This record gives sequence, structure tokens and C-alpha cells, in this order.
Amino acid sequence: YHRAMCHLRSCLLAYHVFRCARIVQLRWDGAGAIPADNRKRLTSSEGQFADEYDQILAEYMGSFGGNLDLTVGSLPPKDLHLEVRVPRTRGSL
Repeated sequence: YHRAMCHLRSCLLAYHVFRCARIVQLRWDGAGAIPADNRKRLTSSEGQFADEYDQILAEYMGSFGGNLDLTVGSLPPKDLHLEVRVPRTRGSL
């Protein structure tokens, strides 16, 4: 009986971790928001997790002066060389 309970507990925890990871992935894929059709499929506790994750991520991005958006352009550039445009010269580095 005890082994069966431990097995069921492990299965439920694995499912919970999978769902949380999926919510986080939807947040990053949605470029800042979980799509509404996916949002309505979440349970109340999953919705609370999504809201708290949004808040933590917004606070982190805001701590850099509000100019940092980690959800945009998450793919690396295709070209190895980048062109950098500087509005004015600051001297040599």
C-alpha cells in the first residue's frame, strides 16, 4: 500500500512540474502573455502561478530601467557579424 501511494505521489508531482513548465513555455512563446484560449484552460492554482510568474518577470525586467524586454527576439541572429550603429563617437575603447 505504501509503495503504491509513493508511486502515485511521484506521478502527480511529475505531472505538476510538467504543467508548470508548460505554463512558463507558453509565457515565453507568447511574447509576454499566455494566449486567451490557453489561459481559460488553466485551473485556478495554475492561473495564480502564471500571474505570479508574470509579476516576477515584469519586476526583473523593470529593475533594468524598463528598457529590457526579455520576451522579444529570443532567437539568436542568423549572421555571425552584426552591424552596430552609434549615434555619436565616445572615443576609443
